[in-house]
Amino acid sequence: MFEHISHAKIEKSNFEAFIDWPFGNNDLYKKIDKFIPKSKFILTIRERDSHKKSLINHFKNSPRGDIILEKIDSNMKNIDKRNKEIQEYFKNNKSKLLVVYIIEGDGWEKLCKFLGKTIPNRPFPHKNIGKYRKK
Repeated sequence: MFEHISHAKIEKSNFEAFIDWPFGNNDLYKKIDKFIPKSKFILTIRERDSHKKSLINHFKNSPRGDIILEKIDSNMKNIDKRNKEIQEYFKNNKSKLLVVYIIEGDGWEKLCKFLGKTIPNRPFPHKNIGKYRKK
């Protein structure tokens, strides 16, 4: 997918960010890292039980939710494994990866410092917050 996009095409697109989910391309971050050497990466992680509850809430009424929920524990293991793989990939270049724990309170300050941006004068956006958010 990404290997077919030229550096010039990305520059002309005016996009400043890419997201690897829901594309299912587990190596997209590696491809972007090689294709755009000055790129930075943000990995959002949340506490496992909170994440699991959120996935259950999200998929419980969706058309194929039963299939996803049937495999929730193996999906959670895959998420944990992938998060570790990403952190391992960047272990020798930590300035390229920011790990963010939004549910635990990370927000503008940490994000803007990493990106070299000014902190906006407004609250960090939180949408669709469940009851399982840590205070």
